[in-house]
Amino acid sequence: MPIALTKLTDRLDSAGARRGPRLWALGLLLALCLGLGVPNAPADTYTVTNTADSGAGSLRAALGSATEGDTIVFDASLAGATITLASALPSAASVTFANASGITVS
Repeated sequence: MPIALTKLTDRLDSAGARRGPRLWALGLLLALCLGLGVPNAPADTYTVTNTADSGAGSLRAALGSATEGDTIVFDASLAGATITLASALPSAASVTFANASGITVS
C-alpha cells in the first residue's frame, strides 16, 4: 500500500510542476487586470432647463437619470430661479452639480 500512495503522490507533484508556470502566468495576468482595472464608462451630463417639479428638463428627471460620476448642469436661463418641489427628490450619489449659483430649491 505505501508504494501505491507514493506513486500517486509523485504523479500529483509532477502534474503540479508542469502546471505551475501556466498557473503563475494566469495569476499574474489576473493581478494585472485587477490592478489596472477596466476603464469606467464616460460620465454623462444632464441639463436642467426648467423649474418644473417633474418631466423633461426638470431637476427631478435629471436626478432620476444620473448615476455615480455624472454631472447635472443648470441652464444659464435659470439663474435666480426657484424650483418648487411637490415631494422629496431621489437621492443623488456622487453627482456633480454645475452652474447652480443663485438657484433655490424648495
